[in-house]
Amino acid sequence: MRVANFFLRESQFQSRLVSDYVSGEKSLASFISFPVSYKGFSQAIAERKKFPVNRKVLVEYLLQKEIWTEATKQNIELLRSENTFTVTTGHQLCIFTGPLYFVFKIVSCIALCRKLKHQFPECNFVPVYWLASEDHDFAEVNHIHLFGKKLEWKSDVRGAVGKFPLDNFESVLKEFIGFFEGRSDTLVKTETVRNAYSPHFTLVDATQRLVNALFGEYGLVILDADRPELKREFSAVIKNELQNGDTFRSVNESNDELKSLGYEIQVNPREVNLFYLKENIRSRIVRKGDRFDVLDTPIHFTMGEVLEEVENHPERFSPNVLMRPLFQETILPDIAYIGGPGEIAYWLQCKRNFENHKTFFPVLVLRDMAMLLNEKQIARLRKFGLEISDLFLPKDEVIKKMVQREVGFNLDDERKSMEESFNNISIKAKEIDPTLEGAVNAEKQKQLNALESLEKRIFKAAKSKQETVISQFEKLYDELFPEGELQERHDNFFQHQSVWNENLIDVLLEAFDPTQNEFHVIMQG
Repeated sequence: MRVANFFLRESQFQSRLVSDYVSGEKSLASFISFPVSYKGFSQAIAERKKFPVNRKVLVEYLLQKEIWTEATKQNIELLRSENTFTVTTGHQLCIFTGPLYFVFKIVSCIALCRKLKHQFPECNFVPVYWLASEDHDFAEVNHIHLFGKKLEWKSDVRGAVGKFPLDNFESVLKEFIGFFEGRSDTLVKTETVRNAYSPHFTLVDATQRLVNALFGEYGLVILDADRPELKREFSAVIKNELQNGDTFRSVNESNDELKSLGYEIQVNPREVNLFYLKENIRSRIVRKGDRFDVLDTPIHFTMGEVLEEVENHPERFSPNVLMRPLFQETILPDIAYIGGPGEIAYWLQCKRNFENHKTFFPVLVLRDMAMLLNEKQIARLRKFGLEISDLFLPKDEVIKKMVQREVGFNLDDERKSMEESFNNISIKAKEIDPTLEGAVNAEKQKQLNALESLEKRIFKAAKSKQETVISQFEKLYDELFPEGELQERHDNFFQHQSVWNENLIDVLLEAFDPTQNEFHVIMQG
């Protein structure tokens, strides 16, 4: 394995807000609690101890599961200690792990825990993957891309995706397994995947089991927080949201400040940032005076009734994207959250809301970003005479560079010479008559335009002679940027694991360091 690391700030990869955040822009200091640094983590550890969580409830709930590896069981037991902290990442319940960055998030989380243990050996750090089981956007999780084809699961079930039964999943599972028949791989085990997606399970069961099969040996704790005992720990915040609507006010204040700094807003708050959650239902709660309606249902409550419902059934109240961070930090002894660019952006909106609720606000860490190049792709890149850095140029620029190198031709020297000649003419003309300067400049531009037109015609002719090579490059480029987006946002992990000669997770762990804010190009061989 070889790794090339790049610092990327281009808008095509992340917003200006996130770019400025990872660059340490001072104007964002009020939106964070701690920097991503040794000093920042040290401060976070000390501060976190002032915000205790109910470790007993958390550990007892986690130990109810019978799927854990010994490494994970040991980490769960460590959570009893006040000197143990969690580093959390989370994602939707994408089938078969969805796009690559699903896996990248978890590897970043494990890598950061290892780094923190090295820096602070007196403490323990447990990686946690938060299952977004309450999310109801099925279209986000029901498909993957494998070897250039789309595999999709169709279902008519409604409500939180974690509760979706897998009784109609067999055809999707069979199609997935079919992609790997006859392929040599080290991680795609048919029985492991088949056992995870048993027709007797729900989607959250399957995701938990598959992620555990991939990451159990690394001690990953996989948390489905859609539980009454965990929601009860959050019930005071739920009641406050229903009675006072603090989230709406505090997040809007932060949004106004971010807008004044010229940043775009990731998420806008609602007056009530909660959903009502029951079988086949996850619908927004809307307040109308002292009455609360559950959208698109006949369900409604008075203020007294809704507070009683929280008291008796806290599990029926589901936080939205702005409330979920509060829920997470209420039940987990987090010191850091690892997220993608979009997540970091909306967490930055939440700091004031955390302060209003007297809740710990963690270190925000951007996950590692990466591109994977297998041996065949590397050989093709060398054949084209390209550097790794060339891949991050616009495709047309790379093609132009290839053609110019092949034919050894451009008119840059001629263009420079022409500009110098006209500049000299302009100086002499102005000495005779200052009004001639405009005519000289107009003629210069006319000649430069003619030269540019001629260069385009010559380049087009040269390009047509390189049609085969260009076609081969475009095919490689489309593999690395499928459908015009980053590979990590499109391809599935198992596709790449099937062509590597070693455990790809171990390869990623060796390359990743989420404190460095680097984009990794990881090359096989």
